[in-house]
Amino acid sequence: KVSLDTQNGLKIDVTTEEKDIKTYKPKLTKNVVEPIINGPNYFKEMISAVRGAKESVDIETFLYYTGEKTEALTRALVLKAAGLREGSDRLHYDPLATKGVPVHVLFNNKKLTVEGAQPTINQLKDGMAKLEKEIKALPITEPQKKMYIDRLHENLKWGIIADGVAKADHRKVLVIDGQTGYVGGINLGNHFLQEDSYHDMALKISGPAVGEIHKELATNWHDFTGQRKEKFNLKSEKELEKYRNSYASEKGEAVAKADVIVTDDQSNEIESAI
Repeated sequence: KVSLDTQNGLKIDVTTEEKDIKTYKPKLTKNVVEPIINGPNYFKEMISAVRGAKESVDIETFLYYTGEKTEALTRALVLKAAGLREGSDRLHYDPLATKGVPVHVLFNNKKLTVEGAQPTINQLKDGMAKLEKEIKALPITEPQKKMYIDRLHENLKWGIIADGVAKADHRKVLVIDGQTGYVGGINLGNHFLQEDSYHDMALKISGPAVGEIHKELATNWHDFTGQRKEKFNLKSEKELEKYRNSYASEKGEAVAKADVIVTDDQSNEIESAI
């Protein structure tokens, strides 16, 4: 309750509403779960994963600071969206994604405002402009140049979360091809990803849990951007189980039971689990 006292100024009375915290009942599925310790290792893994994507790249993060590390990430994202890769002499088509892939980047910012997101938006736009310039200089036909530029603009999309502290989003998620997920505490920026960065970790996940993580990302995209018709590369549980089995066999990784728990304005699963 907010009231104005003409003698003493603004008065704010805060009352809390008790919520019914339900008993936590885990919905465990079998997944491969691999820890990635500290930012430098996550950065290498993230760049490799983006470059290796064949179908889609989806990112949701709290912070996406401008700097050397995110400039390299932005470069990987714009190339993947256009269907191109770095060569020893010039750009070449990407044999893993000859038509490019949809790339979504959803981010919050420290100021929790549209203004606070502008440096990141500028970095993404600069990355696109630089790639366009390089495409126009390639020794290929004009229709081919237009094709790559059109793919870049069609495939790369970003959204911002700027509704204030009540709807701040601290998730750090990367989903590759709808079947490999990364979650953890590592933000995107030099002091999170370089050698002298904070001690932190992420988890690389293969299995049905990725589907739940991806659905949450897609829901947040639709809710915060208003782009409700935007489609995401969501895989079925059977598809994710099949990929998990193949990955576990190929890498010699064990399978562990895991659950994805969520707290937002609709759910308090984390409180229940604690």
